[in-house]
Amino acid sequence: MFRYFFVVLLVHVFSTVSGQFMLGAKASYTTSFVGQSEQLYDNTQNYVIYRLELEKQQVLPSIGAVAYYEFSDRFQNRFLSAFIQSELLINIRRTHFTFENYLTNASPAINTYRKGVTFLRFPVVGGFEYKFLKVGVGPIFSFVVNEEKVFTSFPTIDERFRVFEPAANLTFGFRIEDFVLDLSYEYHFNGVSEFIYYRDQISGFKDQPNYLSINATYFFRLR
Repeated sequence: MFRYFFVVLLVHVFSTVSGQFMLGAKASYTTSFVGQSEQLYDNTQNYVIYRLELEKQQVLPSIGAVAYYEFSDRFQNRFLSAFIQSELLINIRRTHFTFENYLTNASPAINTYRKGVTFLRFPVVGGFEYKFLKVGVGPIFSFVVNEEKVFTSFPTIDERFRVFEPAANLTFGFRIEDFVLDLSYEYHFNGVSEFIYYRDQISGFKDQPNYLSINATYFFRLR
């Protein structure tokens, strides 16, 4: 219901000013740049009892809707124009861990976990077009709509994923008529797994993840 209200609101706002407004569909393929790292957890006697290793992070291909507005008032160079673009995307991210438990009687028990989180994302990009080239920058507002908890069998480890995740986006690409192909870089301000709490303290991996996406968008003209 919210996504329909969002689209209707965009149509109303952009239709009140002079310019070209379009709606479109977008598909993205994303690569995550997250390095391997490990975290050790000790008990009250300062003995290491767990070892958690971050293996990798993957982002599933995402799809969504795009609202695009190109201002009709061009600059002195008639090939240069400004635009603003809002998006509504569904995004699924999976983080892979190796967990080693030293509390077992025999050899340390080693398990692998894959934590999946689903986001509803609202990127906003403003920028310029020159002939068929385009470049833009803007914020990304992401909200968690589903989270898979994987460490429930360990009472001292808690997962508290933040509902809101801010990020910044830089986009460069080209547009031919109603088709756009671009490359976007994302920098996220939350750590890759800050959601992990051990003995009620943040004990996850705080490195900020970076993402590179290839995006294809097709626009449908409204007028």
